[in-house]
Amino acid sequence: MKRCYGCMQPIENEKLHTCPHCGASLDLEAVPPQFLQPGTVLQNKFIVGKAIGSGGFGNTYIGWNETLLCKVAIKEFYPGQICERDSDGITVRPKDAKSAHHFRAGLQSFLEEARSVANLQDIKGVVAIYTFFEQNGTGYIVMEYLEGMDVKSILKQSGNKKDYEWCRRVILTVLHTLKDFGAAKHASELANIRTEIVLKQGYAPIEQYSKTAPQGPYTDLYAVAALFYRMLTGMKPIPANNRVNEDSLIPPSSMGIELPEQA
Repeated sequence: MKRCYGCMQPIENEKLHTCPHCGASLDLEAVPPQFLQPGTVLQNKFIVGKAIGSGGFGNTYIGWNETLLCKVAIKEFYPGQICERDSDGITVRPKDAKSAHHFRAGLQSFLEEARSVANLQDIKGVVAIYTFFEQNGTGYIVMEYLEGMDVKSILKQSGNKKDYEWCRRVILTVLHTLKDFGAAKHASELANIRTEIVLKQGYAPIEQYSKTAPQGPYTDLYAVAALFYRMLTGMKPIPANNRVNEDSLIPPSSMGIELPEQA
């Protein structure tokens, strides 16, 4: 049966060109080489849909679990600065011999992170991990697909920022989860290639720009505070390494944003 790769819903009418569920085009289109072609099957049961996100470590796709008959999210390890897609459009390989060691070390870190999260399934706010595995020269994490909008999409529909009370509720939810599960990671082999592969500029604290600086709960708190600033002001924070000698970050109060005294 035909399936929409935008929402993974089955399409009974084979003649349709637009999905009646989500409005996405049902015609197959060429995708950039860093992404898997929609319709690719992993482990004989996970159907890859369209890419819904990408970052320094790799790609995230909507997908379908043919065994459980449910939507899933599929993360693919693909640090684009040190790897590339083979001519088959599926296999991933390091760009050169120099990158091979770093790619393999990063892949193992990626899978180890999945293993760690899978052991925390009883913590509210931590996404459910169904499985993780190596295939096509790289690694994949299959997890629950969460319906709804992410913060970035909500902000886009709200004039690029939100009021203090809304932001406060979001941040308190994040902090509650971090109390049980910190997101800070030790420096990885990928950091030896280029820092921007693994860092989110504006959200990463200064210690993550170093290969030797210790990290801890304060590392997570900086990232959370940066998110709070972004939601309140509509502006991405200045990267931490640009704030060391002269901090030109504009306080929210200087932008006319009213904050309660305890904030």
